Amino acid sequence: MYELSYIDSLTGLYNRRAFDKDAKKSFKSSNLFFCDLNGFKKINDIYGHEVGDQLLIEVSKRMRSFIDSKGTIYRLGGDEFSILLNKNDNVDVHVFINELFEIISESLLISDVVIHISISTGYSVYPVDGLILEDLIRMADKRMYQAKFQYKNRNKV
Repeated sequence: MYELSYIDSLTGLYNRRAFDKDAKKSFKSSNLFFCDLNGFKKINDIYGHEVGDQLLIEVSKRMRSFIDSKGTIYRLGGDEFSILLNKNDNVDVHVFINELFEIISESLLISDVVIHISISTGYSVYPVDGLILEDLIRMADKRMYQAKFQYKNRNKV
């Protein structure tokens, strides 16, 4: 019953329900990150949902390996993820985001197709960005969408 309630069946990561429960308990002792894959819908549209699902599985493996015991990863739905990263590890959030981007951006071979994907990530830190969980979620989400906007417009004049 626990797995059905708190584990994402595709990726094996914790799900949104687990995030909601864990974030309420640990938002003061964790840095919060929201992540969204760039170009995922296009990959699903071109190559189909089977390739999209395999991509989500591979991205999840990369994230899990990168984060290891420093925090917990959640698949919130679709191509959206959240990370609660332990503050005890004194991780610089900007360095963390850049390293995560580099790891996710490495090309993947799925079903004889080379896939290039990247990730947009936003963050919030208690108490600098808010004193309650809802404010921290809003700030991380806002920063994620700012990163996504910058990514989409990086080649435009």
